[in-house]
Amino acid sequence: MLPSSVDTTNNTITCQTTHFSTFGVLAATSGGTSDSTPAPTPSSSGGSSSTIFPPTLPTKPEAIQAIKLNAVYELNKATSLKLGSVIHTVTALNADASSATVVIESTPVTTTLALGEPKNIDTNGDSFDNLTVTYNGLDNSGKVKLEVVTLGDESETQGSVSINAGQYETNTTTVSVFLNVANATQIMFSNVANFTGATYVPYKATSTWTLTTGNGVKTLYVRFKSVSGGTVDSLDTIKLVGQSFEQTPTAPIVINCSLNIGEAYKSNDSKAVYYVTAPFGGGSDCTKRVFNKSTVFFTYFTSWNDVHVVTKEKLQGITNDSLGFMPWGPKFNPQYGVLIKSVSDPKVYLMIEGKKRWIDSEEAFNNLGYSWNWVEDVDQSLIDSVSAGDDITKDTGYPNGLLVKYASKADVYLLAPDSSQTGKMVKRHIKDMESFNTLGYRWDRIVTIPSTTIFVNGEEVASSQKSIVKQSSGYKFTLGLEGGNSGEEVKQLQLKLQDLGYLSKDIEATGYYGSATTKAVKAFQTAESIDSLGFVGPNTRRVLNSL
Repeated sequence: MLPSSVDTTNNTITCQTTHFSTFGVLAATSGGTSDSTPAPTPSSSGGSSSTIFPPTLPTKPEAIQAIKLNAVYELNKATSLKLGSVIHTVTALNADASSATVVIESTPVTTTLALGEPKNIDTNGDSFDNLTVTYNGLDNSGKVKLEVVTLGDESETQGSVSINAGQYETNTTTVSVFLNVANATQIMFSNVANFTGATYVPYKATSTWTLTTGNGVKTLYVRFKSVSGGTVDSLDTIKLVGQSFEQTPTAPIVINCSLNIGEAYKSNDSKAVYYVTAPFGGGSDCTKRVFNKSTVFFTYFTSWNDVHVVTKEKLQGITNDSLGFMPWGPKFNPQYGVLIKSVSDPKVYLMIEGKKRWIDSEEAFNNLGYSWNWVEDVDQSLIDSVSAGDDITKDTGYPNGLLVKYASKADVYLLAPDSSQTGKMVKRHIKDMESFNTLGYRWDRIVTIPSTTIFVNGEEVASSQKSIVKQSSGYKFTLGLEGGNSGEEVKQLQLKLQDLGYLSKDIEATGYYGSATTKAVKAFQTAESIDSLGFVGPNTRRVLNSL
C-alpha cells in the first residue's frame, strides 16, 4: 500500500494499493476539538475491562382481559364507571326511543348512539379506540341502558412494549409500537423470536411496524440495547382480524450460528471487520460480510468498541455471504435528493422533504433526468424508518424540494411551491455554498433540466434566513442519541446546544455526533442536574423539549 491521507472528521482514508485486497482499519487517536470521534481499538469479547449492563425493563402489570359491563345511567348525572384499573365518568345528556347522547370522560368525548348499534370510542385522545358503547334503550324508570366493552388494556403502556396502546385487536397489519425502556439507546424489531434478518435502529418511544399477514394472534419481539452494549428482549401480542384469509402456521426459520447475528467481529491476526448476518440467498447457516469502508461501519455501529474479537478459526468457520458487500446501514443519513433502494427489493425511492417517494416506473425515473448509478443500496430498516410520501409516476413532473440546474450553467435552484398560485412551482436560486450546505442536500445529486423547462423565479435561498439554518421552535426530540450517530435529530441537537450556549457557534452543525457534541451534552446535563454521561436519553430529551 502506498502513502495515504486520513480524514478523521469523515472517517475516510485515501490511498493507492498495488493490488486489490480485503482491508480493515486500525483505530487511531488524535487531539483537537473537532466534532468527530476517532475510532478506538475494538474490544475483546472476553477480556474487556468495561462493564456491560443490559437495559432495565419496567415491571409489566398483570394483563386485564376484555371487560363487558351493562349498567343504567340517570339523565344529566355524572356516574363513575370502573373498568379494571381505569375509571371513566359517564353522563347521559338526553335519550329517546331511537338514540342517546352521552359524554364519556377522560378526554371528554361526546357522542350520539343509535339504538342497538355498537360504537367504538377513543376516550383518552391517543388515536386508538378503547371502548365499544351500545345504547340499549330506556328502562322502566327512564334511565339510559348502556353496554360498555373494553377494547384494550390501557395498563399495558406501563410495560416495555405496547402495540396500539394496549388494544386487543387490529384490522390492519401496520401497527403503532410504544416503548418504555429508559436506558435503551438502540432497538431491534422482529416477527420471529430469533430476530433473523433484523438490525438495530436508534431507540424511539413510538415506532410503526408491519405484522405478518392473515387473521390470527401476532407476536412482536423487541430487543433493547444499552449504551454499554448489553441487550434484553421483550414482546407483545395483538390479534389481527378482518383479513381475507387465516394465517398459515409456519415453522420458524432457524439460522445456525456460532456467533451473534447483527454483530461485528474480527480476529486477532487481521484488521478486517465482518458483519454476521442471515444468508442473503437463503439457507440455514449464518454468513459474514466484510466492511470495505469505515463510513459504512459507522452506519451500523457507534464505535469500534462494538467490534468483538474472536479466534481466526471461529471467524473462518462462517461462510462469506453471497451478497458480497455491505449496504449503508440504519444510521446512514442519505440526505435530501438521494435515491435509495433495498438489496432485497427493486423499488427505488427519492428521499426528499423528510419523505421517501417511490418512483413507480423506469419512465418516471428517466423523466426526472436521473442516472441509475445514483441509486444507493441501503438496509431495509432504514427505508422502513422513513415516512412515505406520494408515489412519483410518469405524469408527476418535477417534485417540490428537488435541486435543479441548467446545462452549462453554474446556478443551482430549489424547486418550491408557488405561494401565489396553487399547483405551480417556482425556482429559488441558492445564493452560495454556505446556503447550500444548510439545506442538507448533496452536490452530486443535482438534476440537470432542459433549457426549455421554465420556472418563475422565487425568493433567493440565503443562509441568513433563519427558517433554513435555525432549529424549529416546535422541534421535539424523540431519539436516543450518542457519539457516532448522525442525522437530522443530531443536527437539531447541535443547534439547540448552540442556542443554549453549550456548543460553540464556530462549530458547524453537521449532524454528526462527535467529541465536541459529547462535551456539550455533558455540560448541559451537569447544568440541569442530569447524570453527565454524554449521550441523550429520556431525561435529557425531556429537559431539551421543555426549553
